[in-house]
Amino acid sequence: MWRTLLLFGVACGRIGYDERPPDDGLTGVDGTDGPVDVPGASACGMTVHLSDTFDDGVAAPNFLPNAMPGMTVSETGGDLVVQFAPTVAAGNYAYYRSAVAYPMDGFCVTVETVEAPANGGALYLKLRTAQLEVEMFGHSGVLETRTRQSNTVVTRDMFVLDLSVQRYWRLHQVGTSTFWETSPDGVTYLQHTRLDGFFTANMAQLELGAGAVTAVTNGGTARFASASAVGP
Repeated sequence: MWRTLLLFGVACGRIGYDERPPDDGLTGVDGTDGPVDVPGASACGMTVHLSDTFDDGVAAPNFLPNAMPGMTVSETGGDLVVQFAPTVAAGNYAYYRSAVAYPMDGFCVTVETVEAPANGGALYLKLRTAQLEVEMFGHSGVLETRTRQSNTVVTRDMFVLDLSVQRYWRLHQVGTSTFWETSPDGVTYLQHTRLDGFFTANMAQLELGAGAVTAVTNGGTARFASASAVGP
């Protein structure tokens, strides 16, 4: 059962949510007793569009970096590191955005998440156009599956965030169906949310980063070890 969170204003802001606790990740949105093993969905495409282990110290040619006040993003020690200043204002983020848009039907983007920020700081992976986004968004011990249309963000479901079993995050697009998936090892993926007919873009960019939904003090660091994308 979807738990819905409506947000208004900028895409990263939120003003209210229901008071139900997050799922433990063991109940699927279809009412089954566990997430759905992804082999039931169509396979990802076979063309490697992007593969980056963040060990060359530069964003190009795969990504364009951006950092708002109080945030930095860099490739350090073989990771993509997003660093929070001691205080970061609400709505400020740092991220890598793909330098080009990719065809969506059969597209899969995967990131390896190593460290989540503290004290309400958020980290995320998204597919985006100017008007539409689908996103995995982790903060405050919760992993949300979210969508955005214009300036309205909806949380489709939420689960306890545990990087020991959710180290790999994947967004999988099949036609206009979106699958939000996680894996402990990058081999076997579990489907947490499926949404049909929302993300209708033929081409989209990918983005990964971290930042402040609300003002953050001592948010620390978010780290990603790798990012890859395959598709048609």
